[in-house]
Amino acid sequence: MSEKTESWRDRLAVTAPAAADGHADLGLLFQLRTLTRPGSQWTSPQATPATSVRKRGTQRLGVRPALRSKSGNWVTSDITWGTLTYKVERLGLDAAQVAWFTQFAALHRASGSGYRASESDWLYLDDFASPLLWPLLDSAATTGITLLTGKKATRVDVAPAARVVAEIAADGTSGLRIAPTVTIDDVGVPPTGVVADHGVYMCAFDPDLRVMLAPVRGAGLELVRDEAGAIRVPVADVEEFWEQVYPALSTRIGLQGRGIDLPEVREETVLVVEYRPQDVVLLRWESWIGSIHQPLLSGPIDLRDKLSGADAAAFVAEELPAIADSGVRIESVGEKPHYRATAEAPTLRLTAVPTEGNDWLSLGFVIMLGDYIVPFARVFAALSRGQTKLLLVDKSYLSLKQPIFDSLRELIHEGAHLEEWETGAIVSRYHAHLFEPFEDESDQRPEAVAWRTAARALVGTPVPIDAPDGLTATLRPYQLDGFRWLAHLDEHRLGGILADDMGLGKTLQTIALMQHVRGSGRPFLVVAPTSVVGGWGDEIRRFAPALTVAMVGSTRDPIPADADVVVTSYALFRLEFDRFERQSWRALVLDEAQYTKNPASQVHECAYALRADIKIALTGTPMENSLLDLWAILRVVAPGLYPSRLRFTDRYIKAHSAERIGELRRRIRPLMLRRTKQNVALELPSRTEQVVTIDLGREHRRLYDLHLQRERQKILGLVEDLDRNRFIVFRSLTLLRMLALDPSLIGDEDVRPGATTKLDELLDRIEDLAAEGHRALVFSQFTSYLALVRSRLEARGIRYEYLDGTTTKRPEVISRFRDGDAPVFLVSLRAGGVGLTLTEADSVFLLDPWWNPATEAQAIDRTHRIGQTKPVMVYRLVARDTIEEKVVTLGESKRALFSEVIDGGDLFAGSLTAEDVRALLE
Repeated sequence: MSEKTESWRDRLAVTAPAAADGHADLGLLFQLRTLTRPGSQWTSPQATPATSVRKRGTQRLGVRPALRSKSGNWVTSDITWGTLTYKVERLGLDAAQVAWFTQFAALHRASGSGYRASESDWLYLDDFASPLLWPLLDSAATTGITLLTGKKATRVDVAPAARVVAEIAADGTSGLRIAPTVTIDDVGVPPTGVVADHGVYMCAFDPDLRVMLAPVRGAGLELVRDEAGAIRVPVADVEEFWEQVYPALSTRIGLQGRGIDLPEVREETVLVVEYRPQDVVLLRWESWIGSIHQPLLSGPIDLRDKLSGADAAAFVAEELPAIADSGVRIESVGEKPHYRATAEAPTLRLTAVPTEGNDWLSLGFVIMLGDYIVPFARVFAALSRGQTKLLLVDKSYLSLKQPIFDSLRELIHEGAHLEEWETGAIVSRYHAHLFEPFEDESDQRPEAVAWRTAARALVGTPVPIDAPDGLTATLRPYQLDGFRWLAHLDEHRLGGILADDMGLGKTLQTIALMQHVRGSGRPFLVVAPTSVVGGWGDEIRRFAPALTVAMVGSTRDPIPADADVVVTSYALFRLEFDRFERQSWRALVLDEAQYTKNPASQVHECAYALRADIKIALTGTPMENSLLDLWAILRVVAPGLYPSRLRFTDRYIKAHSAERIGELRRRIRPLMLRRTKQNVALELPSRTEQVVTIDLGREHRRLYDLHLQRERQKILGLVEDLDRNRFIVFRSLTLLRMLALDPSLIGDEDVRPGATTKLDELLDRIEDLAAEGHRALVFSQFTSYLALVRSRLEARGIRYEYLDGTTTKRPEVISRFRDGDAPVFLVSLRAGGVGLTLTEADSVFLLDPWWNPATEAQAIDRTHRIGQTKPVMVYRLVARDTIEEKVVTLGESKRALFSEVIDGGDLFAGSLTAEDVRALLE
């Protein structure tokens, strides 16, 4: 190939490039110019080329562009600073070099000096305020620009750096002479002038001009700029100079002696301790050089900048002497208080007085230091903040690391949720265990002893009493234990949660307690979901016929005071609370107590406010969504245990740990009794659960994916503020759940109602089970979907029963299924999740997964409970690649939450979060 290519040697060459082919060379001409003072105020100074170096201040170093002629000389006749850019084409100038000169002029103008009236061709380095001059000069060679001093002379040197040194010499008998000089590579050079405040230049003629420039590193240039010359110190001021000025001067510039020995400057690091009012001590490190004090960021010892109270006292009394002994100089500012450690050992005494109602105890602490009483409020404040010392009024300080405070510190740590402390605390019996370490210091008044005895019953063992006479049922062993536990709580007026697994007979155990205390003179109040109110009346009459039962089913029904048991619904309990509140109750029994889990609801507030000796919660799911469900129920049955929702959240949800989990379980264990079917009902037949994955039909899939994209775009823009947009988000999620079942449920007429693969799968399985003699419960959250199932069953001639929230003759429908032979019972998930015993069925179909697995579990346990004799099969019908699969996954995490907190384990979780919503849409 004829094309010429560069060798690697050419490309890696580091010599300065020449001007581009066809372009003229540019150079920067340096000239020392002598100033001529103007004849009048209206005339600008004049300058002429210098031929020798004169007195400082009369000459300046000027620069201008120059052009290399064809003969090789540098000339200035064709170009100036002002015309350079206009002659690029005519003179054939290199664009990069012109740009360099343009930048040079612009930086000079930035100093504000501009061009002088009679010196438009020259710029003076003396006025070049920008320190960018030095990198600009360094780049001249790489741009091909020559630094020159004449037609052929290029004697300009730019040194890397210069340093100002002050030379101190004796000035005869009159004192000292201080002369600044400039050194480059430790060689002194006489400066001709200065470049603004960042450089110097030196000029010489031999015979042509020679120029050296250098940036100045460090301070001292102001001494060189001073045109008055050397500085003389009179003999009378020499002592002042050496003591006060010389140390400070040595920190700014280099010093050297000429004919005299310079004294050594001693630098000392000093700790300055400043005493302020209100026991505040400020600390700072300073560098002392003679009389010059400079602040330091750090010193030989790491110290805080500010101390106060007991910390300040202990530092001054204990650490400051040790620092002084180590050789550190200490300077004090202000009056130093007489801080000291206390010599006496403290003693602790506890008083206890029961409050009104005998359910709470007012505790008071007294701390003695000899004859001096230490205010407990201050001790509490110090311990609660983690402090280890307390400053007293006499400036002595008390160490809180002594063994006497260990139990008190633990009490404050664990009892952070108690009522506000002043001289003591108002303590519920549910927290009595916290005060066991103070038994030896407690008073022994009878009322206080009685209170502590009742409180210790929390961890006591129930008395092994027999089942009460008059109970017509035979209690199973675990049911007998449950009855004894309830009787133990009743005896000591303690509330609790009977949280046995669904189907283990919580109702029967409670009826046994009612029979046990029959004749006490005050009734039990049972509050239950509307659907099971009648069942409570039937069960009480069946198992304890001697008990008188009053059913309050409407606002017109009276509330008798002479009945043994009054049964009502949550709705009436809320609406007629003023009437229930006027009664005196032996006990409040909350069936399906998860109905009170919302602390903002009126039902919860009514249950909390009702006056009763004890309150018992019956629920197989004390925690459905989050740990706050459990807190809400505990607030009703054990109001002193965790009175603050905020503190409960901070302690057990936000700051959860293995230690906190253990603490929570330890505290709720005496108040909650839970047994699972696997543990106690060994005679129950097996239960098998199976997820049946259903593929959507082609048209169904198209419609689902279309709506999914629309709803995903809508929802993902709202989840960041889920609390504000919760209704809209859940409406969209519900739409997707309905669409996964059948597009016709959301009004899409492109798919014939009921013509979906899930219904085909359901009907085929029901026909097979019915042929084998099995009976099935079919649950769905959506009654509109159950209507489609009804239509398909009728089309195939399969008999069924149906129950939802609008069913008016609920007992009759249930009886028809129990006594009849219809193979299918269609049940709305919410209407049939509680209050049913349907052991006649042995198969369960869940047509749509629900957010809360506890609701599903309640539905399944309608048939898998005491009395079932056949194995139970559970089928979850889930549409593949839809939100239903995501809901199943979410349900598993909530199921794990319940089992790990209530049944054992280490993890906590919250309710549905923004992350959960995003996962549902992936």
